[in-house]
Amino acid sequence: MTIAGAPSCRSRGGISARLLVAALCLSLIWPIGAFGWKPVRQLTQEEVAQVWVGLTEDELDLFRLDLRRDGTGSGGVVFVSKEAIVFRISSWRYEGKRIEILLATADAAKTSFAKLKGELVGTEMELTISGKGWKQRLSLRQENVLERRWLSLKQAMSAASP
Repeated sequence: MTIAGAPSCRSRGGISARLLVAALCLSLIWPIGAFGWKPVRQLTQEEVAQVWVGLTEDELDLFRLDLRRDGTGSGGVVFVSKEAIVFRISSWRYEGKRIEILLATADAAKTSFAKLKGELVGTEMELTISGKGWKQRLSLRQENVLERRWLSLKQAMSAASP
């Protein structure tokens, strides 16, 4: 007995073949999803409260942000070979992976921006800064990690030099 519109179980090219193909495709894809990708652990508030350094996407501005545990901090930026501009951070907030950093009102005029915002993915902080008619992306890393790697590289190269 067959039901109108339902595929026959006896059919060789019917639903059973399609299920076999779908199962085969999933078995090929599943290991990539299960083993090839590892979720990134989000940093804690304590881990974010430290010194971060990085460059804007055009690599013309070098930033250093010192985020303190009390939600305040300080920062600085230097454009190519100009004089550094130092500013106070009146507050910073980190929730989930999102971060927002507000400059002290008096210092915002010196920098031409009042806020930095973006997210942390692993130990990378990606921020956007903007002012009147411009926007720039900024990528930062933990200063102590970069410093340790830099010194290791420098020492290894010195030891290898003739």
